[in-house]
Formats: sequence, C-alpha cells, structure tokens
Amino acid sequence: MQKENRVESVLAWAQIQGMSTGIVTTTAITDASPAGSYAHVANRNWENDDEIVKHGLDPATCDDIAEQLILRSPGKGINVILGGGRQHFMKTTSQDPENPVLLGRRKDGQDLLSEWGRHKTKNSKYITSRDELLALHPETTDFLLGLFAHGDLEYVDKQLEANDPSLAEMTDIAIKILSKNSNGFFLFVEGGKIDHAHHGNNAQRALAETLELDKAIQLADNLTCDEDTLIVISSDHSHLMTIAGDFPTNTSILGLLGIQIHQMVSL
Repeated sequence: MQKENRVESVLAWAQIQGMSTGIVTTTAITDASPAGSYAHVANRNWENDDEIVKHGLDPATCDDIAEQLILRSPGKGINVILGGGRQHFMKTTSQDPENPVLLGRRKDGQDLLSEWGRHKTKNSKYITSRDELLALHPETTDFLLGLFAHGDLEYVDKQLEANDPSLAEMTDIAIKILSKNSNGFFLFVEGGKIDHAHHGNNAQRALAETLELDKAIQLADNLTCDEDTLIVISSDHSHLMTIAGDFPTNTSILGLLGIQIHQMVSL
C-alpha cells in the first residue's frame, strides 16, 4: 500500500510522543481490530504471506500483517503484545508448542518469533501459556510477546483447560508493564470472543465474554488514575442477535420455553 494512502493510528501517535504501547485481545493478535493499530493492508485476511499469495499478489511487495507487527513501525515498537495467532508467525515446518500436530502458516521461511526476540533487549520475554503470564515480573519486563494459542484463545468457560489467560489477567500485566513509562501509555484491549459467540448464535457465551470485558474495564480503572487516564469503551460493530417474542415473565433468556411451535402461535 502506498504510504500516502495509509491512515495513521492512535498507537502510532502515542509512540511518537514517547509513550509505551500495548495491544491485548482474546482473538489472534493479527485479527482485524488489533491489526488496525499497527498494520496497513488492503485485505484483513492477509495475516501471513501465504494468504497474500492466495490472492494472487506478491508478499515481497506487500508485507503481511504478522510481518508488519514484528519488523515494521509502529508494530516493532509495541511493548506488550498479548493474544493468539501463533500460526501466522511460524514457518510451515515448525510445530506448535502446545499442539505439535499443528504447524505454522508461513511459506517465506521466516521465523518471526525468533526475529522478535533478536531485535529486543534483555528485558524482553516471549511466553505461550497462562502459567508463564502469571509468573511474570512486570517490574523487570520492558517488552512482552504472549501468543497463547495457535489461533484464537478459547472462550472463558474453556480457558483454564487450555491454559489460556483471561482478558483481565492480560490487561493487568499489560498496564503494570506500560505504566512504568513516565510519559504515559496507550493500551488497546479487545474482548474479541464476544463477536465470535454472536457469529455462532451462542447467547450464553456472548454474555459471559461481555462480563469478562467488564472485569477488564474495572481492573483498568482500578490500576489507573482518573486525573490523567482516559478510558474509552466502544464496540467496533453490531450484531443481529436479538431477544424477541411474548413469553411469560421470568422465562430465562438462556433457556428454552418448553412449548411447541403451535402453542406459541396461540399466545
């Protein structure tokens, strides 16, 4: 993409001002919403070089999203990166550390995880599990890359089983690392699994993931000062999941009414 056609991000502006920056999500870190803070591409699906080839283009002239995060500005300057999507950073010959059956997606031979570490200071750390995140010492960590899943993180009801951190746990560590900068920080936090539950028409999980976002917001408010911190809460788009009908009082929105269709017509 031509430089003059690129839209700058708030994250990039923050780095110019000398602030620390971070991105946290329960989806792949290369997914559309987090990628909007650091990448410039014509297609949101260009998360690795193979996806660009599939669209008939040359990845040598158009860097994919994962590559931009690790090797280009402002991505390479981000202090805290927490989410999923390991597959987009690994070679096709590399096995996933949690599930060796799964392989990387990169066909250009780049090991972007090693590249990230090679360009960072000794106070940097790459982690892949909740256990590692909770054992981390924010006071001695300046750069953190945490990719906790081959793809997206699990829903909250399966996080412990998968050893995935919660959104609040990631937010907690991120703020503690970023707040060491006297110039301040910018942090993007996304409860991305809300959207996934809506796509799957899964109301209970959508509500559970919304509550997880609420916990992260409350934690962020507790860890920051109202006098110098602006917390903006928004959704990037809406969904068509609705609750409609004329059902008896106290009917659970997560359950079934227990009557047949022909009975519903007569209500």
